[in-house]
This record gives sequence, structure tokens and C-alpha cells, in this order.
Amino acid sequence: MKLDNLGLFWAGCFCTCDPAITDPKRFLRKVACQQSILSTVQKPTIGTVASIGLADTFRMEKKILCLICFCVSASQALATEVWIGRYFQNSITRFNLEAGTNLGSVDGGSVSTPLGMLRLPNGEVFATSEATNTIRRYSATGTYMGIFANAGLSAPTALATNASGEIFAANFNSSSITKYAANGTYLGEFVTAASGLVSGPDLGMIFGPDGNLYVPNYYTHHVARFNGVTGAFMGNFIPGGSGGLITPRQLLWRGGKLYVASDDGNKVLRYDGTTGAFIDEFVAAGSGTLSGAAGMAFLGNTLYVTSWRNGKLLKFDATTGASQGVALSGLGSPVSIQLVPEPATVGFLALGLAAMVRHRR
Repeated sequence: MKLDNLGLFWAGCFCTCDPAITDPKRFLRKVACQQSILSTVQKPTIGTVASIGLADTFRMEKKILCLICFCVSASQALATEVWIGRYFQNSITRFNLEAGTNLGSVDGGSVSTPLGMLRLPNGEVFATSEATNTIRRYSATGTYMGIFANAGLSAPTALATNASGEIFAANFNSSSITKYAANGTYLGEFVTAASGLVSGPDLGMIFGPDGNLYVPNYYTHHVARFNGVTGAFMGNFIPGGSGGLITPRQLLWRGGKLYVASDDGNKVLRYDGTTGAFIDEFVAAGSGTLSGAAGMAFLGNTLYVTSWRNGKLLKFDATTGASQGVALSGLGSPVSIQLVPEPATVGFLALGLAAMVRHRR
């Protein structure tokens, strides 16, 4: 069972939070429903229940898992706002994903040809403005907060952040990766233009679970890997053309696999997250009218993909890749996508974490 199988997840939550379950052994049988939760949050010591066998430990873990279920369910239910970077419309537009309603464009800032977006832990959203060579800051409600950085940028297309909070920008025209402190101070080139190691680094650059930086190369059709600390080249994680890959854009990690949007291929490909070996064509070419696969985002058991050539945001089953229809249409040229949890979501998670901390004390 995995977290993206929401039906089993909710069943697991109910069995964990059921007040009738008072026997630790019965609880251990039931808690098998939740094991996949523990791969996405800090693990409580559920494994110690069997060896210690203390009723107090059982009650503590049961409450903590119930809180985890509550917090995750709150975030799934409320994270329904999506920001779409509409490239040729020079606009980042907000939508209520559940209702499909247009919430208007983000405030001010004169964004021009927006591409990569990045949501920070504090709720702020950074966005690249390719034509103006700037990275712009927005609040979670879309209020423009000024320019984060402009030094060293040359048609910025993607943003990524590491565990230290430093920001990395992919520069399409100079084929370089630049680095910035959390306050916007320019820290120089992380991957130099002179190295020749990237060619058209595009939307989708991301740090992997191994802490290294993965960069899609639009012109040479491969995904390069760089040491996340030093910037040293570690080889092409996905060779050019592997599995039919052309013009790679958004990269996403999920369940030990790397998902890659193939723009000109009009499809989403899947690769082994450890070796880079091709697995399958997860979303078939042209499925659900997909034309120009660019941005991607997972939410629950749905994979959302921007189809920029026909102005749509499409939905696909996150387990099978089957088309689930159209989420939004009439978008012009939607390229990038960013899910932005509503303030209530952050509040639910904060309350849940606070309750866990108090319980630990």
C-alpha cells in the first residue's frame, strides 16, 4: 500500500484512529495500513512497540499516527490552488483546482515569459521571469514582494533549493547554473557556462533524494547529474534519447522513480530513480490530447500535466498513467505549474506538529 492509493490510506486512518482499538497486538496488525506514511514524514518509533510491549507506548504511537493521518488528509483536501505560468501571456494565473475557477493573476511585478516556480517552506513562491532575467517573490496569496535576484541570470528557466535554503537557477541562454544565498546574494556559478556540461537547461531542474542536482537539457535530450554540494559533474543520469526522450522538461521524483515530461514527445516517461534505466512510457504520446508536455505536479492519486500547445491542464491517474480528462482549458500557453496550499492547510499542519511536540514532552 502506498500513500497515493487514497482509498487504502483513509481506511488505514480510520483503523488507527478507531477508539475501540485498545489492544497493542491488534493495533500492530492494523497499523500495517499506515506503513507507507512513514516514508514521507519523520518516523515515530512505531517499530519499538512490539519489542517494548508497553501499553503507554502503544497509546502514544496510536495518537501520533492519528495526528499524521489528520494532517495529511487536511493538506490533501485543502491544497487545491494551482498557479499556472502562462508563457506567451506573460502571466502567472491562480486557479481553484477543485472548482476550476480563475482566481486572477498574481499581483504586479511585470513578470515576462514566466517559467520555473518554487514554493519555499515559509509559503512564499519564487518565479523566474525569463525575458527580464529576474527571480521574483510572491506571497502564498499572490502578492508581489519584489525581486529576489537578478545577478548572473541569462534567461532563467528553473529554480531549485537545497536543505540549506540556498537557491539555484538554471539559465537557458548561457547554459549555466547559478547559486544564491537565502537572502538573494549572488554566490556565483555552480555549473559554469564554460564547462559545456549543460545545453539549454530547462524547466524542471530538481534536487533528488540523494541530494544531487538533476538538470534536463532541452537541446541534447538528456538529464545530467551534478554533485549537490560541489557542482561536480557526475555523468548523464538519463542518456539522450533513452526511452524515446526528446526535449525533457519537468522532472519529478515519486516512489523511487523519476518522471520526465517530454515536450516534443507529448508524453511522460518513467525511469529508475537509482540507475536512470528506462522503465516505461507512463503517459502515452498524445494521451488525453496531450500536446507539449511541460510542467507536472502530483496531488493525491492524480498527475497534472500542462499541455502548452493546446492550452490545457490535463489529469492522469498517478498509478496507471491513464487519462482522467481535462482539469482546465483555455489557458493560452500553460507551461509551468505550482501547487500552493491554502493558508488553512499550513495551519492544520502546524497544529498537528505542535501537538506532536507537546506530546513528546
